[in-house]
Amino acid sequence: MMMLASMPVHPASRPPPKTFAKDDLAKRRREGFVSEGRARSSLRCTALTAAVLVLLLFAQQARCSPEVTAKREKAAGIWNKSGRSCPMAFHEIGGRCYFYGYFPLNWYRASEFCHSFGKGVSLACIESAKENFHIKQWLGVNGNHNTGVWVGGSDNGHVGRWAWFPTGQLVSYSNWGPSQPSGGDQHCMYLVGGLLGYQWADFHCDFDMHFLCEYGVNDLEPWR
Repeated sequence: MMMLASMPVHPASRPPPKTFAKDDLAKRRREGFVSEGRARSSLRCTALTAAVLVLLLFAQQARCSPEVTAKREKAAGIWNKSGRSCPMAFHEIGGRCYFYGYFPLNWYRASEFCHSFGKGVSLACIESAKENFHIKQWLGVNGNHNTGVWVGGSDNGHVGRWAWFPTGQLVSYSNWGPSQPSGGDQHCMYLVGGLLGYQWADFHCDFDMHFLCEYGVNDLEPWR
């Protein structure tokens, strides 16, 4: 059998070489432009985020600055006359800071509780008529009139000679109630509530009642 010679392929029938049409080039250029735009947009977002964080940092520092804190505390009414704010849970009374123990403890436990606040806090020492007046006024409004209030006076160890336990100073100013101190085995000082208007009296130290701690009552360094 006679084999037919393969016919030469006409150049026109061959597939054209792969080329990029004008539309493809335009499309690729647009894609490149979009990618570049995205990159620029991402950089702008990063810079904006950094700027916002810096502004927030400065704002936080401004809110926490001593000047701003002082203004807020003064506006809140917890600024005492010495220019210092009272610690949390303490009340400003006549320019000093006091903690009123609404839960009853005996005199010793109340003293320990006051000391647990840290250096310079102990049962209150009432050392002037002015201080006594402010404390009485505050207790008259905020205190429990059905019980007394322990303070830092005691004649333990030197019967008949009353001293302020937190400072070791003898009591000079006093506001004892009628027939007080009564003596005997009553060696701890308290303020009598109710109709007696928070005058001073002595009582059994192991009796549970409310108490009054004072902040900054003794700034002396303890013995070491």
